[in-house]
Amino acid sequence: MASNTYEYLWSVCEKAMEDAQQTTGSPWYYYFTAMTMAYFCYEAFLNHVLHLIAPETFSNEKEFFSKAPYKGTEGKLRKVCEVAGVIFPNKGDATYQQIRLLKSLRDFVAHGKTEMISMVVEASNGPEAINIQSTLHELITKQNAEKSICSIKEFIISLNKEVRNKTYCDRLALFPLQGMSAFGSASEIQP
Repeated sequence: MASNTYEYLWSVCEKAMEDAQQTTGSPWYYYFTAMTMAYFCYEAFLNHVLHLIAPETFSNEKEFFSKAPYKGTEGKLRKVCEVAGVIFPNKGDATYQQIRLLKSLRDFVAHGKTEMISMVVEASNGPEAINIQSTLHELITKQNAEKSICSIKEFIISLNKEVRNKTYCDRLALFPLQGMSAFGSASEIQP
């Protein structure tokens, strides 16, 4: 049996966006979670696809995707497109730019560098008291969360459909990001 990690990550993303809409406090923390999980979902989705359509490459993932032209997550997308015969997306496309925004957030958080900021802030008590305009606050906004999460969902669904159709890989979900999914097989054990 295989459990699709990307589906779990997508569920966390959607739950965080739902919580952002329902909170009486600052939704910023929920947007942070949602955006981060959306990008992690995208990375996990590419891993899932590669595992299915290029298992020999994926079995050596760390080494293969550590050098050009297949370095990193963009390299994984390049390999998926190459193996499936799908056109690599235009990097100037609005959808691709939203994915790059999420990657910027992921990279900033993963590398955790301290920012030195000098500014005067007028603040009161409450959840907005720490609203310093750091890189995180520039990246994590309601508008960025809504646009980037919608874009990455559309991209994953579209890519999944194209790869499924071109590779005839029936282990790719018909409707990804529509709920938890897994793939398995069973056999009867004789008593």
